[in-house]
Amino acid sequence: MSSLAKFAQLWHQRLTWPAALAMLLFVISGISHPIMVWTGPQQTAFFPPKQSFESSQVAAMMNILEQNHIAEASLVKLVPAQDKVLLQVTGDLQQPRDYYDLNSAQLLTDYDQQQAKWLASYYTGRGIDDIKTVAYKTDFDLEYPAVNRQLPVWRVDFIGEDNLTAYIHTETLTVAAINNDWKRGLQWLFQVLHTQNALQEIPWLQFTVMNLLMTVLMFFAVMGVILIFALPKRKKITNKSRRWHRRLSLIIYVPLLMLLISGFYHLWFSYLDTDAREQWLLPSLSLTQLKGTSDSFISAMDSYRDKPLDQVSLIANKKGELFARLSVPNGEAGKAIAREQRFAGKGQEKKAVYIPFNTDSRLDDRGFVKEVAAYYLPANADIITIEPITFFGAGYDFRNKRLPVWQVDTQAQRIFIDAKTGILVDQIKAAGRYESLSFQMLHKWNWLVPITGRFVRDIMIIIVLALVTVALCYGIALKLKRRKRIAG
Repeated sequence: MSSLAKFAQLWHQRLTWPAALAMLLFVISGISHPIMVWTGPQQTAFFPPKQSFESSQVAAMMNILEQNHIAEASLVKLVPAQDKVLLQVTGDLQQPRDYYDLNSAQLLTDYDQQQAKWLASYYTGRGIDDIKTVAYKTDFDLEYPAVNRQLPVWRVDFIGEDNLTAYIHTETLTVAAINNDWKRGLQWLFQVLHTQNALQEIPWLQFTVMNLLMTVLMFFAVMGVILIFALPKRKKITNKSRRWHRRLSLIIYVPLLMLLISGFYHLWFSYLDTDAREQWLLPSLSLTQLKGTSDSFISAMDSYRDKPLDQVSLIANKKGELFARLSVPNGEAGKAIAREQRFAGKGQEKKAVYIPFNTDSRLDDRGFVKEVAAYYLPANADIITIEPITFFGAGYDFRNKRLPVWQVDTQAQRIFIDAKTGILVDQIKAAGRYESLSFQMLHKWNWLVPITGRFVRDIMIIIVLALVTVALCYGIALKLKRRKRIAG
């Protein structure tokens, strides 16, 4: 036996128990994640509520802004509400939105909570009367972790044996997450065992524990792979446990190393990465120019009188000229979709129409995004490509929630912009792109999704994890037998 094989055998045996503990933690939690996805509560509706908007409502919007002396705002929209259309005004992104009645021009007190309750009922199929409590959240926690990306949200709890909870993001009229007791339990199991989130208040300790577990498992697996190829080959292995341990190791070592290497890379990158991932917004809109509308605006707006829209938002170009942006919806209001489709995503918007208020300028999504990108990117950045993203995928996954968005690439950076509002949804520098690709392809095996779909992909990962566990059990049996032989 070579010195390399002896070294590998020594450490593969020495690390059996700590590696078994680490493997047990990661296998149990790894299997719990797809089970949580398959069996967790689902939305009864996917696409946001729709409404028809009229030019008179846009005119009312301008009157409301003037009467209430609103000279600037972060976001201004006409949005569907329960049985009506309201003006939604966002001053500070961290505060509840303000709503104004289009007929009375009056501010509706604390209406953002009412809007959240209506949306929660719409998306869950539960009655508004079944709502138990409502709370405004501006921070992530273990039950609503940062992976959800959207803040602030309203937490809406329903009565019932399952204790259903919906997290509503009123700015986008969407449900950011939906939980019940079953999903909460599986989510807790995943967080405690897989990412050690119980230690998240002490980041260095969380990283140290994770790093120790991963290092032991990685070294243990590498020593095992060395043994596969370094030990002298035998025509027939008489020991059943040894024979099956070797056979299973030959099957699992490639997918296991894929999971371990990408997980280790993700752990270190997440700990060392200092790039901000929060969502950024353009400077406030100047609303003082909204004194009236041209005949051409009224005519253009009236052509959409009887057509359903997601919303009408105010957008400014780089000159500060204001446009009404009409969001023509994709899909049917209240329509539910399959679990598979939810993770693939589908853009909620079919197209956007820009109608200028008092200018001859023209604007479309591509032109607007190009102007917005120049604000977010460094002054010397050269834009390589600008393209719409209408589905979630490896480069822009479902955690970002917003669709469609526009992807803008430069040599050093990739950013994603929501054209409905000009919000910078996400940004990834070159190093982050490589890590994201590694995690998506090697850890989550998303390269299989176009071939097999997500469900079969998940089944394949579970089978591999099950085979890893069986191989580990055979290895433990060998160790116990060897210890018994030495003791005897």
